[in-house]
Amino acid sequence: MAGLLQRLVNFGSDHLIPLCITGLLVAYSLARRKLTIDGILAAVTTALIQMSFPSSVSFNLLVVFFMSGVIGTRINHKRKASLTHSSTGGSGGEGARNSSQVLANSGVASALVLCHILQPRILDVETATIGIVG
Repeated sequence: MAGLLQRLVNFGSDHLIPLCITGLLVAYSLARRKLTIDGILAAVTTALIQMSFPSSVSFNLLVVFFMSGVIGTRINHKRKASLTHSSTGGSGGEGARNSSQVLANSGVASALVLCHILQPRILDVETATIGIVG
């Protein structure tokens, strides 16, 4: 138990800035209703997985992807709302994103990171980085 606690403390100190960024994005997502609760749980899980990768590239891309999606949603929002229908039948977009949508966008990258963590000899850092960026 003490070993696990020490590993968590080490993870927190090694990844302090990404953890703070994740906390800010979670707070923003809650305040602006960008993600549902299950979407937030999936996003935090994905962020933690991406932080575990030896390179910061995957986590940085995850943040850039989220922010570009937020900005892209705002551009011509009224025009796009008249062109789309929600899943409930009304006009407008889908609203807050759920866990399925979060995992559809970040699941492959997270799977590659997990493969690298579990079997680093099979999937080296360079190959995994190329797959994550792709």
